[in-house]
Parts: sequence; C-alpha cells; structure tokens
Amino acid sequence: MVIPVFIFGTISGAHFNPAVTLGLATIGTISWSSVPTYLLAQFIGAFLGAVIVWIFYKPHFEATEDQGAKLGAFCTGPAIKDTASNFIGEVIGTFILVFGILGIGNTPMVDGLGPIVVGFIA
Repeated sequence: MVIPVFIFGTISGAHFNPAVTLGLATIGTISWSSVPTYLLAQFIGAFLGAVIVWIFYKPHFEATEDQGAKLGAFCTGPAIKDTASNFIGEVIGTFILVFGILGIGNTPMVDGLGPIVVGFIA
C-alpha cells in the first residue's frame, strides 16, 4: 500500500479501504456527501484488482479442484467460523488500522514518511 499512498495520497487522502473512509467521515475529516463517491471508486478498484488476479491465476485455477486454494487467492477466512467472534476480530483490526493511520497523520515527526509507516500498518 505504500506506492499507491505516495501516488494518490494528495488527491484522495489515500483512504483506499472503505473502513478508513467511513472512519474519516465519522470523525468529520471528510464530508458524508463524498463517501458514496469514495466507496464506488474503492469497490471498482477492488473488482478490477480481483479480475487481474483471476486472469493471472486462471491456469492454476484450472489445474486444481481445491476450492479453498482458489478462494485463498482473493481473501482470507477464519480457521474457526464463529460469526460473533470473527466480527469482533474484524472490528478490532479495523479500529487499530484507522487509529494508527489517524495517529500517524497527526504526528509531525513522520512528515514525508507517513505513507511508509502506514504501509507497514496496512
């Protein structure tokens, strides 16, 4: 995520994750009226990324019947499916991501290095 942050950070604020966009809107950093546009762009980007991954791995997908291996190219899944526990884990992880990004963004000592530091968090 470091390279896109450097490239698009000054244009979009570098929130490529819908959770970050919603977090920034919640605290008033961006207006709620811009949220649908950001979300649309993020979902289009995610779809195009998935298409590129599918094209790249298509020969591998054809060579295996393992549905889990195919799914693993696009996402991760919990080892134990427990909806409540998995949801809480995602909330905690998202909070840490957004909290870290906001903290780094408000720290003068990382001026210019923010994208690198955020890249390590993401």
